[in-house]
Amino acid sequence: MKNKLQTWWYEFRYGHPFLLDEEVDIILETREAKSTKWMNDDEIQKLVKIKVREMYKKKFPHAKQFKYF
Repeated sequence: MKNKLQTWWYEFRYGHPFLLDEEVDIILETREAKSTKWMNDDEIQKLVKIKVREMYKKKFPHAKQFKYF
């Protein structure tokens, strides 16, 4: 029971670990893309936020709210 509660709390607070890996992939792909070389850091962060939001919407289409946005 304790391990299940710890796992639930971790996922509630930080998100699912496999989704965090996908977020890192999105960040790296966006930073390395030739089409985003002209953007500054703030613009890239906004673009990454949009891409991650879309990833979550595709993964969980019936969720009423998204934890990070």
